[in-house]
Amino acid sequence: MASADVSADWPHSEVPVFHQGVSGVALAAALVLTAANLVRHHRPVELAVNVSVLMLIAVLSARILRRHRSP
Repeated sequence: MASADVSADWPHSEVPVFHQGVSGVALAAALVLTAANLVRHHRPVELAVNVSVLMLIAVLSARILRRHRSP
């Protein structure tokens, strides 16, 4: 039985970084698509939805960056 103090070996220690990278790419694509949609559609309801989605993307991106920078 392994101790809780022992860090994970190489392939397993990089899994969270890989998942953060994949999440970052998905969020970047969502940002580009939402920004393009914001430029194309100007009705008030569409603007409200697109701005809400952009705010959600910003919050999630900040969370990923914060986790990536933490040791």
